Order: sequence, then C-alpha cells, then structure tokens
Amino acid sequence: MPTAYAYIRYSSKAQGEAGRDSVDRQMASIQAITKQQGIELRTENIFSDTGISGFDGSNKNKGKLKDLIDLIISQKIQDGDFVFVESIDRLSRQKMRLSKDLVYTILDRGVTLVTTIDGQMYSRAKDGMEQDIMLSVIAQRAHEESKTKSVRRKSAWNRAKKLADEEKEIFNGHNPPYGISFNKEESRFEIVEEEAQEIRDIFESLKYVGVSLTIKKVNEYSKRKWTNRNIKHLLDTKYVLGSYMAQRRDENKKKVFERYIENYYPQIVSFELFNEAVASMKNRAHRKHYGNQTVGSLNIFRHSIKCSNCNASMLFEKQTNPKGVVYPYFQCFTRKELKNGCDQPRFRFDLAFGVFLELVKFATTSSETINPNDWNNETTSVGSFHKTLFKLLTSTEKDKELEKKISHVKNLLLEQKNYQDNINKSFEAFTDGIIPAAFIKKASETEIKIEALERELAELNIESSTRNISLMVHSYNDIIDLYKTEAGRLKINSFFTSNNIAFSFSFDQKARMLRCKIYYKDIHVDVINKKFPLHNPLKEFGIDNLNQYFN
Repeated sequence: MPTAYAYIRYSSKAQGEAGRDSVDRQMASIQAITKQQGIELRTENIFSDTGISGFDGSNKNKGKLKDLIDLIISQKIQDGDFVFVESIDRLSRQKMRLSKDLVYTILDRGVTLVTTIDGQMYSRAKDGMEQDIMLSVIAQRAHEESKTKSVRRKSAWNRAKKLADEEKEIFNGHNPPYGISFNKEESRFEIVEEEAQEIRDIFESLKYVGVSLTIKKVNEYSKRKWTNRNIKHLLDTKYVLGSYMAQRRDENKKKVFERYIENYYPQIVSFELFNEAVASMKNRAHRKHYGNQTVGSLNIFRHSIKCSNCNASMLFEKQTNPKGVVYPYFQCFTRKELKNGCDQPRFRFDLAFGVFLELVKFATTSSETINPNDWNNETTSVGSFHKTLFKLLTSTEKDKELEKKISHVKNLLLEQKNYQDNINKSFEAFTDGIIPAAFIKKASETEIKIEALERELAELNIESSTRNISLMVHSYNDIIDLYKTEAGRLKINSFFTSNNIAFSFSFDQKARMLRCKIYYKDIHVDVINKKFPLHNPLKEFGIDNLNQYFN
C-alpha cells in the first residue's frame, strides 16, 4: 500500500492569518484527491512552510521542503509513494531549469508527484517529451509571475515610502508600533496614552539606571512584558521621536537600513528626554568599574557646609553598620585630619537634610504673609530672609518663562541634531556613491538651522546665568521628590552654590540637637535648632528611611 505525503507553502505570513484561505484551500484540494484515490494521508506526513519564498529557493534550502526532499533521497519515502501539492509553483518559483531539477529529483526516486489544482500526475513511468514540455511551461510561467509580482511590490513599496517622506501619506496603518494606533476613519496615527506613558517611564528611568532595572520596574505595571530587545527597538527605530525607519532587502535578502522618514508618527518622547537617556546609557557603558553602582551626587550640601566650631569644611562619609546598612555622615575636616583638631562630633546626613526640609517648610507655609512687591528687595536680616527664600524656591513668572524658552530651544536644537544624525546614517546606505540632491539639500538646511539654534541657546544661557537659580518647588515634599533622582540632587546643590546659601552646623549628641546657622551671600540670616529622635529622625516629613538611596 503506497504512502501519501503532502507539501503546503505560502510565501507571505499574512496569508496564514485568520480570514485567509491559502492553507485551507491547499489542504482541501489535497484531501479531496487522496480520498478519491483511496490513499490515507496521515497528519505527520504533511510538510508545511510558513512565510517562506519559493522564488529564491529558500524553502528548498532551509524549509520543510528540504526535509521532504531529504526523506526522498534517503529512500525513507519509497518507490511508489505519492507526494501531493496544489501546484508546481508551491515547490518552486525559481528559474525553469532549477524548478525542473527539483521535480526530477522527486520523480527519479520512483515517487509520483500529484498537482491537485489540475489533477496532473508526474512520474518516472510517464517520462517523455510531453511531460517535460508541460513541466517547462508551468515552471517558466510560475517564475515569470513571481518575478513580476516582486518588481511590482518593490516599486509600490518605494513609491509608498516616497509619498510618506514627501506628503506624510500612511502606508502601514495595519501594523503600528507599540504606543500608537491607526484611526481608519480619519486615516491618521494616534497615541495610545497608557502604552505611551510606559515608554516615557522607560526613558526617564534610563537616565538614572540600566536597562535591566528599568525593565524590572516597568514590568510591574505595564500592559506588555518589556525585554532588552524591545528597548533596543525603541532606540534603533526612533519611532518614539516620530520617525519611521525605512528598510530594504540587500543581495542576501536580509533587511537593512535605508533611511529615516521624519514626522511620520506622532511623537511620544521629547528629543531632550531621548537624548538624556541615550547619553546616560553611554556614560554607564564606559565605566571602568564593575557591579551595581549607587547613583551619585548624594551630598546636596557639597561646597555649602561648614563646621560651626572651627569654620572648616565638613567631610561627607559613609559607614556600614553590623547589619550591613549604610549610613552617611558629616565630619569636621580638622577633627579627622588633625590630632588636636576640632571637638565637633560627627552627625548623620539625614539630620542635616531634615534641617533643610524644616527651613523649606517654614518658608513655603508662611508665604501667605509675604508681599510679592517685596520680592525685589535684597534681604539683609533674619526677618526678611524667608521672603527671599520663598522667591528663590518658587521663582517668578519671568524666571519660569525664561526656563521654558530655554527648554523649548534646546528641544528644537536636539530635534535638528537628531535629523542630522539620521541624514548622515542615510548617506551611509547609498553604497553606490550616488546621493540624491534632495538629501544634500536637506542636510544643508538642517546644518543652517542647527547653527541658528545654537546661537539662540547660547544667548539665552547668558541671560539665565545672570539670574538666581530657582528650584521651582512649593513644599518640602517637592524637595523630597527632587532628592529621589540624581538630576534633582544636583539641582538642589546648584541652588545652594549659585545663590550663595551656606550652612554651618554643630551637633549636641546628648540632646540629639542639630544647630544650624544659615548664611545668604555671606551674611548670617537665620538659625534653626532642631531635635531629632534616635530612630526614624525624618518620620515627621513622611520619610521612613532616607538610607535607601545609599545602599
């Protein structure tokens, strides 16, 4: 009793999706013929290639067809057995000679080939001119059809990319990237806010921690499960910046970069955020040490703290207790370095941080009594310092407008630099050395815009440097939020140094009292005496353990 085998192939993965009948059609015709011939076709004898082309012979070299041919050559599929296919072009769409060679490989082993679309049977017994001519005609027609389709697809694809670049015409609405959907009624892409926020969170996190920690954190609440590959896709394609990364097939049929199409998708992430995240990742990659590192700039009082006893600088140090918990301390320089130095005892960093929170709390909660008309008056006394401090903490509308303008120009500059990088990368794709005039024109225009924006940003930075730096906070909770990030901690330290605010500390160990003298522009303006409990000293500010940032 002969054994039946079947081969099914479709070159486009879309043909195998729900609603497509390619597989069902091929199987239905094969089953009809095997039933008519009274030959049983077992499930394990059905070979199927999904999304593999027959035009370049991929299925013969690496697909299930290769497995089928190997069984025939090794004679595990024996003389007298049958192989069923819908048509010759399911086996091959290569040039006529190559397609015929493949068919005769089957027939020469005594296997009968049956094409169900026309009911033809090809066998070694029928070997002759009539069968050879028929195979030649069918093979040639299949190859020409496939070649024509390939040329048309390539032409249509190139035209679609050209229209997308010049007129922003959408050509792939059926498959938008994560965070973006396609509105069929209005024929435009739209941001899916819930998904887009995950992406923004990822870039914010990448500014401070690595990819692994970022993925772990975001996956706690995300709709999808993020992987390293997903993050790389965000960075490579730049679709989060609104770009579409166009690709083409190289001589090996592999997809390679061709060019970026700008402003194709709605922008999810700002150019500033994207740039900061990428720069941080590069800096971490160039570190020479190994292992997880605590985020830096933890000492917000750097260059702004003195010892009240001897006026020397105070050193910022960290010590690990027997339980492995790291505690940061301040210690007078002369006490540590000199034998007969200062007798000022060291004290924990979180106590100094608590004094600053107390100062901010007082300044912001008493703001209702501050007359905005007095903001331009320079403070020279304890009584008026809180007016100035409130002004410095919250900033004026003019300060906010300047910072907003600087951020806007900076983002425009980064946008143009991103375009410039994309254009330069596109130049590399023109391997024949012929660069279209449109690309050269776009590169020149982009360079001119970059020069103009750099001049504008430089002028704004000069204007900003003459003003006091503001934290733009309205409560001590905002200070706590700033301390959670390295950028925030750096901003607090810059606030002290740029505004010439300094702190002079002394600590009473028995009373657990930290006394702080505050100086503004070298003038003593305030004093804070604050007691702290031994455990959880910052509990009143809602902080159970500040040391989490040091471990």
